[in-house]
Amino acid sequence: MAVSIFLHYAGTAFLFMAMILTIVVDISAPVVKDISFVSLDLPGNADAQFGVFGYCYQGVVGSESTCSSASIGYDAAGVLERVDDTTFSNVRADGTKALTNVFVLHPVGTGVLFVAFLLSLIAKSTVGGILATLAAAVATVINIVAVAVDFVVFSVLLDEVKKGTGDGSYGPAIYIALVAAILSLISTVLMFVTCCAGRRRRRRESRKMAQY
Repeated sequence: MAVSIFLHYAGTAFLFMAMILTIVVDISAPVVKDISFVSLDLPGNADAQFGVFGYCYQGVVGSESTCSSASIGYDAAGVLERVDDTTFSNVRADGTKALTNVFVLHPVGTGVLFVAFLLSLIAKSTVGGILATLAAAVATVINIVAVAVDFVVFSVLLDEVKKGTGDGSYGPAIYIALVAAILSLISTVLMFVTCCAGRRRRRRESRKMAQY
């Protein structure tokens, strides 16, 4: 009993931490320039940062950074073609542009994590535990898919930039999103275990009551 309660609240805590981390990812560039999925160092001391809803870039030395307006989906390849004269194939350019629309899963995952967190706090019965577990599982799938798309898109950008004279590396946002997905998965497992343990305990109690 005590162990299952502890595991339940541990799962709830992991859900909360995952939710906070996804919020940090949601406010990546262009909202907060220093939080980005990838940071690219381009020739002439130019640079570019990409986030969930847009990007920021500095074209020449001493110029101010220019950030896009927030939107669902953006042309990451087009930014590099303007700033760095990097040439993308039509397939890669169109593919990365289409996949940036999937970045909207990050805030969607945040919302589902919030719902799962609330359900885990108020879960008092088997049904409540099942609903919390299902919500956590959905959030986990969403976050895993979002992170997978992140790595696909930005590995392409890094590959193209490194073919030229530029360089770059993954930024903090992509690792934060990865940790959030892992925490979501752990919380789902914990919620599932405690849900199953609770059902077995209630069955044992029912059998005991039937004996009297």
